[in-house]
Amino acid sequence: LSIHISSDDDYFAVSLAANETVWANITFSHSLGDIDMEIEDSTSNQLDISQSTSNDEAVSASVTTAQTVYIHVYGWASATNTYAITIQTSNSGGTITNPNNDANSGRDAGVNASTAVNLSSQSYASYTGWVHDSLDLADAFRISVPANHEVTARLSFATTNDYDLYMIDPTFTWLFNSSINNNPEVSSSNNTNFSAGGKTIFIGVESFSGDGNYTLEVWTHPNSSVPQVTVTMPDKESANVQYTNLVVGTNYTLDYEILDYPVAANGTNWTSGMYYWVANQSSIWNNITFSTTNAEGYYGVIARLYINGTMVAVDYDITFHEMLESMVDYDGRSGNYSASNLTSGEAYSVYWEVYDNVTNSTVDSGWSNFTATGTSSQAALNWIAPMTADEHWFIAFLFNSSNDIIGYHEVDFYPTLPSVSITGYTNDANSTTNSVDVEVTDLHTDYQFSYQTTLFSQSTNGTQMAQSNMSVIPSTTGTWQAPTFNYNTPNATGVYCLQTNLYQNNTLLDTDSVCFNITLDADGDGVIDENDLCPNTPPGASVDADGCADSQKDTDGDGVMDDIDAFPNDATQWADYDGDGYGDNASGNNPDAFPADATQWSDADGDGYGDNPAGNNPDAFPNDSTQWSDIDGDGYGDNPAGNNPDAFPNESTQWADTDGDGCGDNMGGNNPDFFPNDPTQCGDADGDGYGDNASGNNPDAFPADGTQWSDVDGDGYGDNQQGNNPDAFPNDSTQWSDIDGDGYGDNQQGNNPDAFPADATQWSDADGDGYGDNPTGDDPDAFTNDSTQWADSDQDGYGDNANGNDGDNCPNTPLGEVVDESGCSQSQIDDDMDLVMNDVDACPDTAAGQSVNAVGCAQNQLDDDGDMVNNTWDSCPGTPMGSEVDLAGCADSQKDSDNDLVKDDVDQCPNTAPGSAVDGVGCADEQKDTDNDSVLDSDDICPYTPAGEIPDSNGCSGSQKDTDSDYVTDDIDQCSQTEAGASVDAVGCSEAQRDSDGDGVKDIDDDCANTPIGTEVGDDGCEVDEDDDGVPDSDDDCRQTNAGAVVDNRGCADYQSDSDNDNVMNDIDDCANTVAGTSVNTRGCADYQRDSDGDGTFDDKDDFPEDPDFDTDTDGDGVDDSVDAYPKDALRSSLEESSGTLMFVSVGVIIAITAGVLFFVLGRKDEDGVSAGAGLDASSEAMFSGESLEDMSMATAVGASAVQESKEMLTEEDFAVETQETQSTSQQWQDENGVHWTMNEDGSMLWYDNNTAEWIPLQQ
Repeated sequence: LSIHISSDDDYFAVSLAANETVWANITFSHSLGDIDMEIEDSTSNQLDISQSTSNDEAVSASVTTAQTVYIHVYGWASATNTYAITIQTSNSGGTITNPNNDANSGRDAGVNASTAVNLSSQSYASYTGWVHDSLDLADAFRISVPANHEVTARLSFATTNDYDLYMIDPTFTWLFNSSINNNPEVSSSNNTNFSAGGKTIFIGVESFSGDGNYTLEVWTHPNSSVPQVTVTMPDKESANVQYTNLVVGTNYTLDYEILDYPVAANGTNWTSGMYYWVANQSSIWNNITFSTTNAEGYYGVIARLYINGTMVAVDYDITFHEMLESMVDYDGRSGNYSASNLTSGEAYSVYWEVYDNVTNSTVDSGWSNFTATGTSSQAALNWIAPMTADEHWFIAFLFNSSNDIIGYHEVDFYPTLPSVSITGYTNDANSTTNSVDVEVTDLHTDYQFSYQTTLFSQSTNGTQMAQSNMSVIPSTTGTWQAPTFNYNTPNATGVYCLQTNLYQNNTLLDTDSVCFNITLDADGDGVIDENDLCPNTPPGASVDADGCADSQKDTDGDGVMDDIDAFPNDATQWADYDGDGYGDNASGNNPDAFPADATQWSDADGDGYGDNPAGNNPDAFPNDSTQWSDIDGDGYGDNPAGNNPDAFPNESTQWADTDGDGCGDNMGGNNPDFFPNDPTQCGDADGDGYGDNASGNNPDAFPADGTQWSDVDGDGYGDNQQGNNPDAFPNDSTQWSDIDGDGYGDNQQGNNPDAFPADATQWSDADGDGYGDNPTGDDPDAFTNDSTQWADSDQDGYGDNANGNDGDNCPNTPLGEVVDESGCSQSQIDDDMDLVMNDVDACPDTAAGQSVNAVGCAQNQLDDDGDMVNNTWDSCPGTPMGSEVDLAGCADSQKDSDNDLVKDDVDQCPNTAPGSAVDGVGCADEQKDTDNDSVLDSDDICPYTPAGEIPDSNGCSGSQKDTDSDYVTDDIDQCSQTEAGASVDAVGCSEAQRDSDGDGVKDIDDDCANTPIGTEVGDDGCEVDEDDDGVPDSDDDCRQTNAGAVVDNRGCADYQSDSDNDNVMNDIDDCANTVAGTSVNTRGCADYQRDSDGDGTFDDKDDFPEDPDFDTDTDGDGVDDSVDAYPKDALRSSLEESSGTLMFVSVGVIIAITAGVLFFVLGRKDEDGVSAGAGLDASSEAMFSGESLEDMSMATAVGASAVQESKEMLTEEDFAVETQETQSTSQQWQDENGVHWTMNEDGSMLWYDNNTAEWIPLQQ
């Protein structure tokens, strides 16, 4: 299957029952193009989608009601690629027994790393489990693979189910191997990133569909022991197979499966049988040859290698055998085909067809017959030129001499149609005429072409101005240059367009156009004549939109032309002497107040000074006639008699003095007045709002300190507490400082002095010992009335000063402990002098000189392991808790009574003889029977006898012996006395011993293997053929055929057969396949099969069967349509004159295809192949049915609603029959496959079913 073009989409319809699930998986090579997949329900709602960058995509969906869903496969971002698809369905059903006992774990194996069941790493183990496609979808297992080992797993299950097997990396994030299409499924770490072993990996079992038990077998083996198979096909009938990594002496079994999938036929798989051999070297080559169908298709070989019935390696190779290719030339009117891999001397036929895939109409078709002179043949083809540029298809079929389809190829293309181009034109407005040149390209002679050129005015909505005659193009090919077409130049300015149309049989095929301007302007001023109000403008003059220069107009009508009018748009002004833009007419608009001064023109306040500040003598106050000068530029006029005069005319920072004290009121100016309303104060040096004049109002007590200004108690410290050196006691002249802020003054001679001036928490010391009396302050006096004690750090009531009254001998007693008269507690006393204080001494009476532990105990006082034997006498000091011990303090887990290096608690064989090698449970070979076959391991030659099999005295069962040495074990050997050296089959029988086909002749004497059961055979094992015509009697319908006669597959020669039942035997029947019941002549031909006059039209369609010049008379007037002027009027046949003009009557040409097969085009290709075609009989379906290689090589169990997948390979839908209706009558014919067809007057069609003897309507 493939997505072969960017617009290709593949849909697969799947009918589901209620509560049914569908799964789909596609595989492809992502590097060649990304393919994605989705599932849509019957209303196009998306149910699932898969878009990734891996080499596969998978989707699934379940429905609650019966419906049809659609699996949509498409290329991402226009990608193309080939792919394989698997589709399966399943009903969710069954129940789960919870918990399951997966791998004998007592529980259900989980689906992730944390819930996986652990498996043993032994060389082989077999497990059972249970999964369900909805209730218990998967089981995960964990196994530790030894270094330099690989792991192989085999999954077996009921054939009604489909389970899959996966191997997952140690992080449980990606699959590194899998098996999903077999039973049993086999997967291995061989040739993966984990083939070196030494890691823990996971094995996954999944139910794709179905539920029930499964068997999981797991091997770990040295990584050098996994065989490999490599298959290479140099051609379709041979293969080179290499087997490597074999173990010398190992018995191997192999088989080959041949894949034979030709086009237009059912594909087949067949196996070569089993082969057995014992490897005598590590690698071998095997070259095989075989026969396949001689046709284009896919062919392949699958090689499998087995050990003891288990497949351990598989490989395959597939080749595509090409026999027909085709291509289309650039113009789409010709092409070629190339046939290859032909047989020299054999006759072949190629049927080809070209059709329009949009209109679903055939363009042309034909046959090409040839006899091969070598292994390849090529031919060029020409067909009627397509009439549209739609997508077209060119398809070709290769037939052999037996009319079998053995090759196919298809090409889509877009034809190159003739086109027209305007190659040159002129548009000179000053010329009487102009011209246009036209070129036509890609012409051909299949149709008549004509062209016509038109000039129209785009400015006037397409008014036609000129037009050439409709001219027929001479019959030619390639490029044709048309004669120049001259047209009269239009007499009006505007946009004009030239358009040339190309016609094919009077149908518009192509067009080309060009548009341009034609401009009429007599005085060359850039304004077209139609719009020019001043037609005689002087050369070079600038004009307005009306085409007028300034010298030609007086815009404001003041009698002065615009070119000399200083104000062309103002009728009240025309002169400007000083050129400042203001008119000199004092009565006009915007007059100039200073007509001789270009710098001034306005004096709003009429004080004689101009309002332009940048002009001469500007007015500083243009709206105040009392002021005009401001020398210091502070905005106050210098005229003291004017408005707002300046009190300081030469000082720009000051202009007012309200209190008249000589200091300006502007605080931002020089020498400002801080008190503008107080004539007694002017300055405030420290800026605190109090004047510096001590004699003025509110003088400043601290004129240089902006933070202080008042001192009520007169002690020299300011009363402002936020200022510098504030007075802490503003009303007490004896105190002013309180450094620690405790409310007591620092002056020791002042009122209420502070005993601790730097400590805000203390201020009094009654006993004078230097410790404050405030118990909540720093360093408080614990004994305020005792000058010998002041601290009690452990708060036990005894002072810390050992030399003071009631001194404490243990000053660090823990808080809360009871002390004695010396101030000491039990945690500070050690009565037994073992250096462990009384409060923690677990052994208070330890003998003097004994070493003790942290709790004051000596060894003779301890039992560390709690076994009731003290440490001094305990020979096994680490006895596990709760263990039973002997008098020496030893448990079984600490002893090895038989000295076999296995402790007594796990030793299953406690009396092992000295020196014997033992296993992990302390048993020697002479003490155990590993395979439970009643033969001790020391005497067992076959240590791994399968459970339930009966061994001999050496411990070997039938599956472990090969008595006749034929490499087939006794348990499956059906021929136990095989002769030495003879080759045997899978059940141990040689050719001399077996009769494979049960015909009574041993294989060694049987020349015809695989004879069907019940067939009569001779001594050579072959079917009897009495008349020696090559057809066995069992299949021979004509057993008395003359010697040497050529027969068909029924054993009948032509003289014995009448294939079309017309009572004329085939050997003299010139017209095979005559429709049943039709009258024939002695040569077996009906009217519709004869052409008596040889004019190419069969008699039943020939109105003049004896006249080779005529064949059609539509109106039945006895005059052939080709010479009948009125072919549909029986009353007239001669031309009539009509105004001197001839009337042309087209003659329809009837095309009949008689080259062996008639093809009816009933449908056309969709994006991915073909649409539904005509229904065919059983033999046709067999010939044209196909099956993809994926269906063959990836067979999987499918539910009841299995999907019939769409195939890229050819099916009966690729083939249909073509006809052309010629008249409204019923028609009948027979195609080369013997199918009879009929077309009714309404165009409906039927085909005759020989099996039911009924006419079946064709489903279109």
